[in-house]
Amino acid sequence: MRKLIGLMGKKRSGKDTAAEVFVGEGFIKFAYGDKLKEVVRFMYPALTYGQLYGEQKEDMTEYGYSARHLMQEIGENFRDIDPLIWMRPLDRLYRSTQVNIVVTDVRHDNEMEQIWRLHGEIWEVKRPALNSLDTHKSENGIHLSPDVVVRNVDTKEGFQAEVRRVWNS
Repeated sequence: MRKLIGLMGKKRSGKDTAAEVFVGEGFIKFAYGDKLKEVVRFMYPALTYGQLYGEQKEDMTEYGYSARHLMQEIGENFRDIDPLIWMRPLDRLYRSTQVNIVVTDVRHDNEMEQIWRLHGEIWEVKRPALNSLDTHKSENGIHLSPDVVVRNVDTKEGFQAEVRRVWNS
């Protein structure tokens, strides 16, 4: 039976690092934000790969905002028009394939509900040493409880070992 895992947690908590474990187990990686990044890149062509996907998301761009700010605001404005807009690609992927999927950026209750509707699990990545002051809705939009909580309190290798331990338990 195929598996669907949704990862939730604050920015920089280790969701992508946890996803690497699942990819190593044969999962394909999916992010709700992938299509959003394509839209933002189209609208703001000077944004670099690092600003959209890498370590420069918080850096000021030539547009006067960070790439993260642009993605948050554009993403939420589209969600205000259509709350399912960023969820449709996962529905299409899930229906079109039988592979295991790990979703790296669950940020809203309706995204959690979608994964549960598809018989998946929600894993929360908690990093106690992380002090995120971001008050944006996409960083504080979940009010439901996850199925699994995994703590990121070690090195990258130690954290991934913990993810493997929980997955195999």
